[in-house]
Amino acid sequence: MDSHLDWSSEQNVGSNATSLDDSQFVKATPPVEPSKKRTRSASLGSSTPGSYESHHDDATEGPTSEDRGTDSVSPEDNPFMKALEYMWAKRKEAEALKEMRRQERHDKIMDLEMKKLELAERKLHLQQERHDEIMALEKKKLELEERELDLQQWIQDNKVMSMDISSMSGQQQQYYTRRQEEIFARRFGVGSS
Repeated sequence: MDSHLDWSSEQNVGSNATSLDDSQFVKATPPVEPSKKRTRSASLGSSTPGSYESHHDDATEGPTSEDRGTDSVSPEDNPFMKALEYMWAKRKEAEALKEMRRQERHDKIMDLEMKKLELAERKLHLQQERHDEIMALEKKKLELEERELDLQQWIQDNKVMSMDISSMSGQQQQYYTRRQEEIFARRFGVGSS
């Protein structure tokens, strides 16, 4: 007994001692001296003092209600069963709440994803419209450039057609006559002979 007291006082006073409040209290067992160590008996039928074997008869399975000193209590009247049912109901309620919150989060995420998809579609639509507008502008620009080239060609052709070739040399007359015939064929679709 003194060794137990010495041990507990050493436990509280030792260099590794910590202060424990009631919520942290842990039941400790005193150290056993090596000479008094408990060992398991090798034989199953015999029981020695200090062994871990049961002192009950093999015929009894476990303590009965008479051993425990309790009468049989109906589950409805048993406060432990009531507490267990209450805890189970609270757990189910908490799980239902958790599932509801999870579903709400899922619905919010789905709504956000749908909005993202709508925005992406709108952006794609706007990009397509912009691309179409750019292509239309490019087409108009090309048409205007083509008209400008046609106009410049028309101006040059008119100069060639209105030239007086009578005062030119023979080669120049042949060149401008050939050009006039080409212009005439291009404008009116009539070939030269």
